[in-house]
Amino acid sequence: MMPILYVRDAKTAHPTGDPNFAVKQCMPGAVPEAESDPFLMCDEFGPTPSEGAHGPDSDEGFDVGWHPHHGMDILSYMVEGKGRHADSLGNRETFDSPGFQWLSVGSGIEHAEGGGTPIGERT
Repeated sequence: MMPILYVRDAKTAHPTGDPNFAVKQCMPGAVPEAESDPFLMCDEFGPTPSEGAHGPDSDEGFDVGWHPHHGMDILSYMVEGKGRHADSLGNRETFDSPGFQWLSVGSGIEHAEGGGTPIGERT
């Protein structure tokens, strides 16, 4: 078994570039770029009150708008509320909490997420 070298705390990050949208990020945000080649991205946000639900057949109302990823996997998990996902391959889905979605992006994909929880409920 490999020894544990160190444990780092999650840091606040703004992955979309919007200073009003912050997440707690343990990977890759807490690990210096020189020490990592991220294959898995781990963000945590919420709980926040939902501004309204949109169905899986809509490309409107995403809490996290369209943005690209490449060369990593993304695990989205919901502690409260309903998860919602859309991607540039045409996939659309929602998932209940507690639950998660695993996305392998390969050489590249654009996706959007959030906006599946009824208005006023926590997500």
